Amino acid sequence: PHEPSVKDIEELTQRISGFFGSNAIVVFMAPSES
Repeated sequence: PHEPSVKDIEELTQRISGFFGSNAIVVFMAPSES
């Protein structure tokens, strides 16, 4: 299988950020706060 490169991860992160908005960063930083 193809191992994800840094570029792939960055692109995926940008897509997630664009989809969820700035809230996505908060979710990733503090996954289970409550």
